[in-house]
Amino acid sequence: MKSLVSASVVLSLMLLLGRLSGFVREIQLGAIFGLSREGDFAIVMLTTPDLLVNLLLAGGLSAALVPEFSRLNAGGRARVFGLTSLMVFGLFGAIGVVFAFFPSLLLLAFAPGYAGTPPNAYALPYAIASLAIPLAGLTGVTSALLNSQHRFFVAGSGTLVFNLTIILMLFLVPAGQQSLLVLAIGLALAASLRYMSQVIASLRDMNWAGIPDQDTDYDRLAFRFIQALGAATIVLCIPVILRAIISLNGEGNIAAFNFATKLVELPLGIAITTISTVAFPALSRAFSANDGREQLRIYESGIQRALLLALCITIPGIWFSYPLVELVFGRGRIGPSELSLITDLARLGFLTLPLIAVSSMATILLNARGQTGLLFKVTLVSVCVVPLAALPGLWSSDARLVMAALPVFHLVYAIALLLTVRQPVFPNWFGAWTGLFRPALAAIAATAFCGALASVAGTESAIVKASLALVAMLLAVVASGGNPLRKRMP
Repeated sequence: MKSLVSASVVLSLMLLLGRLSGFVREIQLGAIFGLSREGDFAIVMLTTPDLLVNLLLAGGLSAALVPEFSRLNAGGRARVFGLTSLMVFGLFGAIGVVFAFFPSLLLLAFAPGYAGTPPNAYALPYAIASLAIPLAGLTGVTSALLNSQHRFFVAGSGTLVFNLTIILMLFLVPAGQQSLLVLAIGLALAASLRYMSQVIASLRDMNWAGIPDQDTDYDRLAFRFIQALGAATIVLCIPVILRAIISLNGEGNIAAFNFATKLVELPLGIAITTISTVAFPALSRAFSANDGREQLRIYESGIQRALLLALCITIPGIWFSYPLVELVFGRGRIGPSELSLITDLARLGFLTLPLIAVSSMATILLNARGQTGLLFKVTLVSVCVVPLAALPGLWSSDARLVMAALPVFHLVYAIALLLTVRQPVFPNWFGAWTGLFRPALAAIAATAFCGALASVAGTESAIVKASLALVAMLLAVVASGGNPLRKRMP
């Protein structure tokens, strides 16, 4: 039995380092390219490999492979790993070849506002960067294997390895037109190092000469993969679609959208991803043992802890968004008007944290039960609200109104999933007080206190105000009941 605190802390640490390194990467991108056409090209190039994996594999791959790897012996894991890797390499290798020879398709798909740009501005860098596409797909397979064996440290370190390599290359980027080319070489190198580090680490969990102790129903595995993939792809397509719409509103909007989402992704990964990732194998074991009571306990515990952390981060994050944005991105070619745009987009992004805390735990509960088809149907219905929510922003060419469609979708999605799983989030009114109302009130009080300190001090320092934001988050967590991860969970 593993405690939630031990597994979550290990994964949180690696994700924190990975996210922080991602911030450094974005800072370097902003300083070198600013909010410009070249900056938008760099963002599309850097995010495309992992974005394609997330759209075509990630959710379905985890939902299908983690339970399967968990129940098999080393010989069975090796067989499933090898077959899955071959299929993934074939798919993403073909995609990489297409984008290498036709790089304009990348802009047409992910930044249609630049579809008419002459290819000589980006063709060679994008062709080199296409090497990272199959490597990113293969990394999804190794991560699923490592997570199924509770090796969260190794799996979580992939982002850190990737970002550190990119950061090193960005420090070496020369001024002028070769910046994108050097960045593309760094991207291919980073993807290679990330994959090889995980392959080497996963060798001990497989026995290529061993005999599987159980047969794998590949038809069932493929069916679950397709259903879970459909649900995950729909959710991941939302920001991609919004980013594409934002690109129609003017130059630099893609970069502003990306910078804002990066600011939100740090607490998202620390507060939610770790809890749902660690809880998923436990929920899968409880389902295999037909232990409904244990499933409910794990689900309630995980969702309450994720919601507590999300509320304690969201409220101070919204209030102190500008100094946080200024501290991280206020340098190089990014001026006050650009900072204001990024801040407004980040505030809308912070609103999604409590909603994702709910929907992420409900999602893994349905995946652990094998109800991937039901999950897909709920997701498909919920996404219908996005076009309506984004219409005002599209009509007025306002990036802020386009971004507002994101929290609207997550609100509808969270409510729909809660109705679908038919499991109480809080066992009683006292549970609702400790898991919802107390954290919200504590976050409001802590934010007001730290905001008053900033006003009394009369400081405009971004460092001071950003530090007060972190203090407010910490005070809110403590006032809400201390460390929300202190209890044990299998």
